[in-house]
Amino acid sequence: EHILEMVPSRNGTVLWSLRQKLSAVSSGTLHDPEEVASLVANAGMSMQQLATMQLRSLLDIILEVSEMTWQRRNAMKEREKIRFPLGTIVRHKKYGFRGVVVAWDSKPAVDVSRWDGLQDVENPQEKPFYHVIPDVNDCVRAFGAERHFRYVVDDNLEPCPKNQSVIDVPYLDTEEWVLNPTEWNYSPPDVLKRESAKLHLASRDGGLDRTDPLFAMANALSLDNILKLLHDTDNLNDAASIEEWCKEVWKAHADEDVRRRLDDGLADLLRDNKDRALARFSELVQDEPAYAEAYNKKSTCHYMLGQMSASLEAARAALHLAPTNFQALSGLGLVQYETRRYQLAAETFRRSLQLDPWGPISSRLSVCIDLLEAADVANSDGTNEETEEEDI
Repeated sequence: EHILEMVPSRNGTVLWSLRQKLSAVSSGTLHDPEEVASLVANAGMSMQQLATMQLRSLLDIILEVSEMTWQRRNAMKEREKIRFPLGTIVRHKKYGFRGVVVAWDSKPAVDVSRWDGLQDVENPQEKPFYHVIPDVNDCVRAFGAERHFRYVVDDNLEPCPKNQSVIDVPYLDTEEWVLNPTEWNYSPPDVLKRESAKLHLASRDGGLDRTDPLFAMANALSLDNILKLLHDTDNLNDAASIEEWCKEVWKAHADEDVRRRLDDGLADLLRDNKDRALARFSELVQDEPAYAEAYNKKSTCHYMLGQMSASLEAARAALHLAPTNFQALSGLGLVQYETRRYQLAAETFRRSLQLDPWGPISSRLSVCIDLLEAADVANSDGTNEETEEEDI
C-alpha cells in the first residue's frame, strides 16, 4: 500500500519532504542552529526545553503521516472508481502529453468548475482526478514550457500505448519510483518505509541494529528517557507534547493491519459506539495477546459501559505488559475509585502521577484522600483483594 495515493497536490514529493524532516530532527538541524543558540543565550531555554522542542517537531511529523494515512484509508473506499493505478503511464486526450500517475483523488481537491480543459466534461466535481508528473518535452510542445505537475480529470486520460511509453520525467524521483520494463509502468514507493512505526517500536522495545539509520534517534527517544523528560518538565504545554508522544509509542505495532484495527476501535469510541468498539478491542486482544494498548482500550470501553470487573481485568493485563503506561494506571485507579476501593485507588493514582505529574487524575487522588480521612475506609475492601491489586 502506498501513502502517495492520497496526497493532494504535492507533486509526488511528500515522501522526500517527510524524510528530510525526519532526518533533520535526527541530526538536530530542524531548527536553525543560530536560533537555538539565541534561545539558550537570550531566552534562558534549558536543554530539557530544547529536547522537548525537538520531540514536539518529531511528533508533528508523525501525526502528519498518520493523518495522511487516515485520509488515504477513507479514499480507498472509492477505489473502484479509479481506472489508473499508481505508476501507470497515461496520455492526455486533448493536449497529448504523457506522464506518470503518482496520486489520485476520488473527487477534485480544489474547485475546478472554471477550468478550460473541463468544458466538455460532464459534472467534473464528481469525477476522480489524477496527479500526473508529465513528460517535459511533451509539455513544451503542448504549453510552450516545462510543467512539473498536472492535475487531470479521469475523462481526459487514456492508457499510453507501450510503444510510446518511453518518457522523460526528470521531476519524478526514480530512486523511489522504479520503472518496470515488463509491464511498462512505475512501481510506487512503500509507505515511508514505515519509518514512524519503526521508530516508535524501537523507542519502546529496542532491538534496532546499530547500523540502522534510526538507531541513534531511537536510543535517545527510549521510553525511559521520555518518561524522565516528562517527569522533569516544568510547564503544561511541554508535558502535553511528551504525553502525546508516549501515547503514540504505546499504540505502535509492527503489523500495520493490527494498528489499523486499533484505530478503527478508537474511531468507534469517538462516535460514541462503545459496544462496537468493545467488540473490536475484544477481538484484537484474542488475536494479539501481547498488544498492551488493545487491553488498555478494552478496559476503557468496559469502564464506559459500567462493567467494572471486566475493566479491572483488562487494565491488569495492560499493566502486566506495559507497567509504565500512566494512562492504564489512571484507568485502573478510576475503576478502583468507582468500586469504592479508595485506598487502592489512591495508591494507583500516586503511581500514575509519579510517572506523569501533569496527569488529570490529581483531583481524584485528593478526593480519595479526603474520603479516607473522613470515613476511615482504608481497609474496607479486605486484605486478600488488596494484596491481589498490589501485585499489578
